[in-house]
Amino acid sequence: MHSLGSVQLFDVIQAFIQADTWAASQRVIEAYPELLSDEADQLLGHLAAIARQQGDAQAEGAFIEHRQLLARCRQVGVEAAFAERAMEGDEIPSELRALLTALSPEQRQILLDAMDLSDSEDL
Repeated sequence: MHSLGSVQLFDVIQAFIQADTWAASQRVIEAYPELLSDEADQLLGHLAAIARQQGDAQAEGAFIEHRQLLARCRQVGVEAAFAERAMEGDEIPSELRALLTALSPEQRQILLDAMDLSDSEDL
């Protein structure tokens, strides 16, 4: 996982954060598993600290949210973490969320993909 230099890692993190949808963010992680490295985690933490020092709460929040998502990817896997993320979206009614919770992760992702919910949330 150490194949990217720090400049390239920064570029990949930037692409990950600026992706238009969560599905696009997931594709960035799948293409660049270096995002799951300790170096990427440390860099995101550093970027969040810089944003906080500059008073940019929106950027700080984006860095923290993406860092937490990557941590969750390391814990449960990329697909499962993004399935959870899609289910947290406000666009899913509580009744549907209850039904989705009863499905296996694979079934849930198939359904979310079919309904295009995982692509509907803006960053």
